[in-house]
Amino acid sequence: MGMLGSSQRILDKTFWARARAEPSACFERLAKLAVERPDVFAFDSGTQIAVLAEVSQTSVVRFAVFNGFRGIQEMKIAFKEALKAHLKRTQ
Repeated sequence: MGMLGSSQRILDKTFWARARAEPSACFERLAKLAVERPDVFAFDSGTQIAVLAEVSQTSVVRFAVFNGFRGIQEMKIAFKEALKAHLKRTQ
């Protein structure tokens, strides 16, 4: 998947609805962190994301895959691109 497609997916409301609809408490914490601190998903390591969300690193990987990414790195790239696009629109 190209970066543009990934960043558009992050901004898409269905991404957030799906992430928050998963009944797992771990996914709920990860979705909450993603909404409140998208910069963490863009720039921090998978381990740091897990620590901040109080979940395992495996849960972070599962969260990424559940939301259509191949893994944490692809999810991080999408968050970076989404933040860049957001900054461009707000300037």
